[in-house]
Amino acid sequence: MLTTVLTGRLTGSLTDLGVPHGQAVSVAHDAARGGVASAGTLPPAIADHLHAAVAHDFATATQAVLYGMAIALALCFVGAVNYPRRSL
Repeated sequence: MLTTVLTGRLTGSLTDLGVPHGQAVSVAHDAARGGVASAGTLPPAIADHLHAAVAHDFATATQAVLYGMAIALALCFVGAVNYPRRSL
């Protein structure tokens, strides 16, 4: 889940910086997997912004995933509290 959110956000950030969409997708997939192989193909001006974009998008993606997990946990709690109890 985190990889999907991170890849989508990072692709958008790189595209906003002027990287062609296909190259942005490739760099985002590599970054989401922990690699930096395709980052060397970026122009130097954009490569300088890559680290900040990855850090920001990773933090934002993590926040979205944690909110989703918190909502799922809250729903499980409500379900557990309201679960019918049987008398023995």
